[in-house]
Amino acid sequence: MPNSQRLLTEIERDLLDGKPLADLLRKCVLLGGRSGSVELRDWATKELKGYEGVKDDEIPSYRTIYAAIQLDGVTPGSHVKGQRISATALPDFVQKTVSEKITMHQSVGELEAMVQSVSTGEALHLSLPMAAEICRVMNTDNPGQTIISLYWAVSTISIHGILDNLRTTLTELISELVGIMPENQETPTPDQASQAIQVAFHGKASNVSINTSQASGGSISSATHSPTENTADLDPAWWTLGTKIGAFVVGVAVILGAIFAYMALYR
Repeated sequence: MPNSQRLLTEIERDLLDGKPLADLLRKCVLLGGRSGSVELRDWATKELKGYEGVKDDEIPSYRTIYAAIQLDGVTPGSHVKGQRISATALPDFVQKTVSEKITMHQSVGELEAMVQSVSTGEALHLSLPMAAEICRVMNTDNPGQTIISLYWAVSTISIHGILDNLRTTLTELISELVGIMPENQETPTPDQASQAIQVAFHGKASNVSINTSQASGGSISSATHSPTENTADLDPAWWTLGTKIGAFVVGVAVILGAIFAYMALYR
């Protein structure tokens, strides 16, 4: 069996066997290199190394979760721990950048370690960006209280969800590659890898041409798939010029009939 076919088969088998995500992603890096797919190689590499420095809107949606904003602090005569606050209670200078929606930039290895680092039922505490400055401003605005720390309380269930969605996405990607590659093809093409990524991440392929060799003669046939056009703002196919004219004539006849009936009634 050719090397790339064997690698694809190994990934498929490892997915079914529940092998560690890091091992599966490393094989995807190799598969992306052999197929010449920069998309596949880059995605697998970022999952392994993390998305540090990458904008949130460029990170896969399965890495975005919701987490409560909580604080620890002291007030006269009491100690506050894990008090939940609304994002609207934060200072104005972070209102547009901090919310209860958080995108996880960490590598797969870090996410797995996070889950293992806390006891069942406990939440992970991830510090808010500019937490020290936020605390200083909030303490200044509210004399008599001292906020010690400000953080997201991230449920380990949400982290498990990210990892499970990643495994599902990888399964869909490999399944699509297996489905579109002819049996005698050794390595997926960059276009095939791109189509598989589109299906895995967006649920559909976009403007991908698939060439298949005929059984005899070695000729090539091509079928191009384009996204379905939104026809909501277009005239329906049956609303032709002829029917528009016909509708106009019928409308005039109805109006004239009403006029004649009125004249006959009061004649």
